[in-house]
Amino acid sequence: FFFNDTATTEIYTRSLVGSVRCVQETGYQRRVHGILMWVILIRHGQSTNNAMEAEKLPNIADLRSEDPDLSKLGIEQMKRTAEYIEKNKIRFDYFHTTPFLRAMASTKVIFDIAAKPVHPLEVILECHEVGGCYKYDKGMPGKPRSFIETYFPGSVIAKEIDEAGWWKSPNKETPKEGIERAKKFLYSLKHSVAEKKGLTLGYLTHGDFLSLILQLLTNQNLHIDQYHLAYVCNNASMTILYVKEDHIDIQAINFCPQNIR
Repeated sequence: FFFNDTATTEIYTRSLVGSVRCVQETGYQRRVHGILMWVILIRHGQSTNNAMEAEKLPNIADLRSEDPDLSKLGIEQMKRTAEYIEKNKIRFDYFHTTPFLRAMASTKVIFDIAAKPVHPLEVILECHEVGGCYKYDKGMPGKPRSFIETYFPGSVIAKEIDEAGWWKSPNKETPKEGIERAKKFLYSLKHSVAEKKGLTLGYLTHGDFLSLILQLLTNQNLHIDQYHLAYVCNNASMTILYVKEDHIDIQAINFCPQNIR
């Protein structure tokens, strides 16, 4: 289900066309065709931490930021994804981002190029990266509410985010906590179908969290004491889910528009 190289991504694009066409349809058409809700999960573009990992720099733990921005490559990756979204007229009814800077910066690139969602952007905590905001396993606060209000005027910001930041734990999130959060996220998707029937929802999220979601959807065993990265979703890739009231179908995993020439 996941593809990491240009060749396989280009081949897989042909099988994705049907999914993209369904996402393009109006809410009325989707309801008529029995489609309940589309969810598009987008991983952020390459961050400066990701760039250091790619370069295999020594002492990355000392160099990494608890809340990195996008790298230059990350910005370009997100531009390609945004151009694909706009070219294929994918329109989001709701769009959500985490309060991590790399996620908000990725969202901003999409909004600068593609059509903005019907409803105001929502800044939420449910799909933040596994581990939370931390450095050396110590919890760090993250961006304060005023920063997000300035970054995204008019957005709907989770009430838990205040001037002290959004990560309230003194420690890094445990694997068990991350798994439970992923389960709650999927549960909330299925139970929002009745209210958001026929709509398209977008989530700007993170690689390890996406892997957890996909492991849960494919019924893989998850060890609560040790997290294992089973699915690799590239930076700026899209994973598409088709959500019904009783189950969730995976339509595409790790689709990388930036690899399409």
